[in-house]
Amino acid sequence: MRSGPPKSNGAPPAHESVPWLELGTVVGVFGVRGELRLNLHHRESTWLDKPRRVRLVTASGAREVTLHARSGSGRRVIGTVEGLEDRDAAEALNGARIEVDPATLPKPAKGEYYVWQVVGLPVVCDGAVVGSVHEVHGTAGGDVFEVTTATGSVFVPSIRQYVVRVDVAEGVVELVTGALDACEA
Repeated sequence: MRSGPPKSNGAPPAHESVPWLELGTVVGVFGVRGELRLNLHHRESTWLDKPRRVRLVTASGAREVTLHARSGSGRRVIGTVEGLEDRDAAEALNGARIEVDPATLPKPAKGEYYVWQVVGLPVVCDGAVVGSVHEVHGTAGGDVFEVTTATGSVFVPSIRQYVVRVDVAEGVVELVTGALDACEA
């Protein structure tokens, strides 16, 4: 149901101003030509297969760069920053957050959404608001909505058995009758 790339980090709902979104982090240097080892939140995304404008955020500040990623050996993802050509300069970026302006992302296909578009949306069951989506957890079995209710958090798998619809345009996540009770058990 969802579309990569970015992870939300508690971003506001789609109907509010959306800050830059985190794609992942720089976790090291690869080789001597200034390439970077990347840990992307959605490694399977092909969004960085083409050079893209991103922001690298370190303790000393943020800067916009053009980043291109490719698969490395094993599960590694290797990134190349335009104009960065030496290992020492690359070392300075170790630990940097990789962020993207959400306005530059492709529109999700029908029935898909970005995680940041769902966080904060009201959750409705039987016509009544029962809480809001606090976070979306990506698991091997699919997304799980962490719904904050008046009595605490409930984890609801994003599957048809529990979720009627996720409507980002309308700003609502609708659950089937009894979904919260079934998921609290």
